[in-house]
Amino acid sequence: ETCQYYCARVPAENRDNLIDYLASKKIHTSVHFKPLYLYNIVKSMNERTYPVCDFEWKKLISLPCHPAMSDKDIDYVIYWVKKYFRDAKNQ
Repeated sequence: ETCQYYCARVPAENRDNLIDYLASKKIHTSVHFKPLYLYNIVKSMNERTYPVCDFEWKKLISLPCHPAMSDKDIDYVIYWVKKYFRDAKNQ
């Protein structure tokens, strides 16, 4: 089994800025878990609402996590995620 991304939950108000911040450090992140019902092809077939999902998916970020990462790579990602939140807390 291969894991390529680690899904983490962060405060919704920080997610997009964190993605941009990590990109500036050459750390590829994304939001891999957009709910299916938000895609146009599914929207047209489904009238149901998903209030919990609407709230929660905005907190998810995918961080790199794969066998080719060295301990140094892992430490690099951890360092910059922690630094982002330390700096955000002090602002």
